[in-house]
Amino acid sequence: MNFKLRPVLFLGLIIIFIVILLLISWRAAYPYIQGPLITSYEHIQSGEIYHIHGTSTRTKILKIQGREIPIDAGGAFSTDIVKLYPYTILIIEARDRFDHSLLIKKEL
Repeated sequence: MNFKLRPVLFLGLIIIFIVILLLISWRAAYPYIQGPLITSYEHIQSGEIYHIHGTSTRTKILKIQGREIPIDAGGAFSTDIVKLYPYTILIIEARDRFDHSLLIKKEL
């Protein structure tokens, strides 16, 4: 009886090893699959100037209106843009380390 149990245990260990390997691979590939994300942002108008601030994750380069904006370690960003007449379109572009991009356009 012990002889018949060994192949089953061996097969079980191989299956467990494969499942663990797949989980580790998924965790390593997850940022590549997801790409950059702007988790939140808002604008506050003060006269002729809009103050834009928010947070992002998995972002290496962030551009607002074509200007590169610095991001701190927590993913927070902040900048000011000038209001244009008759309306202003906010363009936010985010890129991650794998060169995936996210583009947000919003009329202010």
